[in-house]
Amino acid sequence: MAAINDLLRQISETSLRNRLEQEFDRISKNKKFGLVFEEHIPECTPLYEISIKRGSTVAQKTGHINDVYTVLKLDGDTALCRNKATGNTMNIPIIDISFLV
Repeated sequence: MAAINDLLRQISETSLRNRLEQEFDRISKNKKFGLVFEEHIPECTPLYEISIKRGSTVAQKTGHINDVYTVLKLDGDTALCRNKATGNTMNIPIIDISFLV
């Protein structure tokens, strides 16, 4: 930050220098510098050609990729799935879900 302050002091036009210093002060109060940890939803990658089986982590092809389910039971062409976030269960046609990594 000292380097930025040195560069700002080199600006000869007073009004421009003052304006830039004000903006830099405003930004530096809001922005954290250094190592910052942020929580994100884990990234998911659908694998469409992998067969679905009991215990698989899946998502609906037409739904949001982070709406993740666990397959509890396969019954013909449908899978009984539990939403990992809400715990709700629902039957979803196997052709409408994809395996997640």
